[in-house]
Amino acid sequence: MKTFSINDLNNIDEFRYVQYYKGQKYGAYGQIPFDENKLLLVDDAGYILKPNEVVIDVDCLNIDQLRALLNTFPDELNTEIRRTDRGIHIYYTKPSNWHQNWPKNSICSLGFPIEYLSSKTNPNGIVVKRFGKERDVINKGKRIQLPFIFDLCNRGTYRNCLGFVEGDGRNSNLFMMRQRLGYNDNYKKILEFINKNIFDEPLEDKELNILIERPLY
Repeated sequence: MKTFSINDLNNIDEFRYVQYYKGQKYGAYGQIPFDENKLLLVDDAGYILKPNEVVIDVDCLNIDQLRALLNTFPDELNTEIRRTDRGIHIYYTKPSNWHQNWPKNSICSLGFPIEYLSSKTNPNGIVVKRFGKERDVINKGKRIQLPFIFDLCNRGTYRNCLGFVEGDGRNSNLFMMRQRLGYNDNYKKILEFINKNIFDEPLEDKELNILIERPLY
C-alpha cells in the first residue's frame, strides 16, 4: 500500500487533509492524507500544515474587535482565514527569522494574546471541518508571509492590553508598546487600534496623541 512521507506532502499540495474522530478536533496518527474531493465525503477533518506554514489562532476577541482587525489591517490579513468556535485561524508562511524555539503562545503587537500553530505544535493538523460542515473560509489556499503585527517583538515583549479600563495602567502600557514598536511604519495605526478596539475604555484623543509623539528611549 502506498504511504506518504513528509517529503511527499511538500510536493503534493492537494493531499493535505486527514479524517478526525466523529465530532472531535483530532484523529488517529499515521493516516494517509487525502484531497479536496474526499474532504467533501467526511464529516470531520483537519488540514495538515506544511513545514513552512504557520497559523495564528485568535480566540480572545469579540466579533466587533475581529471586524475592526480585518478593516484596519486588510493587507496584513489578505490571506486564508477560517472561522473557529471561538475566533479565527489566519494562515501564513513562516518569516525568515523563524527558529525551532519559536514560542507557541505570545502577545502580538496589537496588544492581545495569540497562539502560533505549526507542523511542530500540531502534527496531526488543525480542524477545518466538523459535524459535516466545512468551516467558513475566505482566500482559501492563499498564503502571505507572517506580517509585522504578528511577528515576535525584537525589543523585548509586547504588553497584553486587552480589556483595560481607567486605573489599569493604560498610559504606561501603551507607552511601553510605543517603545517596543520603534519606528515601524504602522506604529501610529497600531497604537490607535489598541486604544480604540483593545482597551475597554479608550484614552481621549489628546492623551493618545501626546503619548504617540513622545520620543523613544
